[in-house]
Amino acid sequence: MKPYPQQREQIFLGGFEAVKKRRKKICTSRRYKYSWMRIDPCAEIPDIEGEDIPVIQNSSGANEFLHETVPFAGRPGEHFMIMCMNTHNQPIAVAVPFVGGRNKATIDRSIVFQAVLLSGATGFIIAHNHPSGSPTPSSEDVQFSRELKKGANLIGVQLLDSLVLTNDPKTYSSLADMGLLT
Repeated sequence: MKPYPQQREQIFLGGFEAVKKRRKKICTSRRYKYSWMRIDPCAEIPDIEGEDIPVIQNSSGANEFLHETVPFAGRPGEHFMIMCMNTHNQPIAVAVPFVGGRNKATIDRSIVFQAVLLSGATGFIIAHNHPSGSPTPSSEDVQFSRELKKGANLIGVQLLDSLVLTNDPKTYSSLADMGLLT
């Protein structure tokens, strides 16, 4: 597992503090510790003072964080997740903009970039689950991830990884670790 690169400070849309101030609508999903973005757009901005925000250093850390944070295990359908990160590789927002059928979720690229830019992220990780239990990425998964990486480079953010998760927290695939994102 390769460590994710640290990034220099970049600010989009006034940074995350400015985004928090612009929010008018607050979601009430207090179950989660981290900022949840829904493409209404609305976000819960929790008070996390005193809590240690984890640093996501590699694919296994991202896998553990998403299993701990997003309740997709045991639910039908593919869940597409976006974990937005700051310059220190700490999660600042998690979005689940698409939930699909048993073997496919249709994903709009513009919604992915909307979530990343509204959160003020400098990098992001995308992930989706395979309800079948197989962590093997399909050719569509690889092609979509490569397209997102090209688009992210154009707007100045970095796609750090693309994960394929299963209901088992120990079984996953990382396209970056497999060398498929280049």
